[in-house]
Amino acid sequence: RVEEVWLTSEHDTFVLPSKEEPLLVRFDEGNWLLKEWSYPKSPEELHYQARNDDVIGREWAVRELGRFPGVPEVEGVLTELAEEDPFWAVRVAAIETLGIDGGSQASETITAAARDENSRVRRAAIRLLGERADPALSAFFRDRFTKDDSYQVQAEALRAIGQSRDRSQL
Repeated sequence: RVEEVWLTSEHDTFVLPSKEEPLLVRFDEGNWLLKEWSYPKSPEELHYQARNDDVIGREWAVRELGRFPGVPEVEGVLTELAEEDPFWAVRVAAIETLGIDGGSQASETITAAARDENSRVRRAAIRLLGERADPALSAFFRDRFTKDDSYQVQAEALRAIGQSRDRSQL
């Protein structure tokens, strides 16, 4: 259902009664207002929103899932969205959130994202892997530099090689 409310001051509080717990609560459908709002959501609510809202809502929900590090279900949802969401910005948000405190599968997902169809996702993945400063990834970065057709991804691969401090790559 859609509820219409009017803002009467700088800080307003609204209570909207419901017979059952809603699957999704969305403020400002269409994102017309410049706003700051708080509405704490459970991981389950964020999972639903990350899969069923518009692009802005999905990206927001993905980033909010970062508040639940170490929860296996959260990592699973983020992995799924990093691989399958149709919009590149949601995929970027998913790998960045995984990169904060991802578990065992996070590295694999981020490495796979370095071959995403969208160069912005590939660049973000290379940046996240480069921040690890792992010399063992130097060959991977060199491969991405050689095979990627995006100058931005190539530049990120060179930065990542530099961050690894592997002098053999000079």
